[in-house]
Amino acid sequence: MSLTLATLAPAAALASSVTGKILQLYTRETDGLQMVEVEGRGARPACATQTYMLIRDEKSEAGKAQFAMLMAAFLADRQVIVFGSDTCTRWPDGEDITIVEYAR
Repeated sequence: MSLTLATLAPAAALASSVTGKILQLYTRETDGLQMVEVEGRGARPACATQTYMLIRDEKSEAGKAQFAMLMAAFLADRQVIVFGSDTCTRWPDGEDITIVEYAR
């Protein structure tokens, strides 16, 4: 597992990231949109005019796992590290999430 995360880290390092507690976790019934806002959100791609980040595909296994991790961190009041993709494909003003990680 550590080797896998180490392999992913260089690619994620090129994208934006935020570490902090979750301020808002949101899902919408009309289209399934799932977004998160994490405290301390700073640098982000030009397309991301809002501070929230979005799960790119909430119907995928990865998207479901990401939302579950975010919800668990929110309920436990724990910090997360969320890496973005530097793209806004799910919604035009919010960055897509690539990795969700628990922080110490």
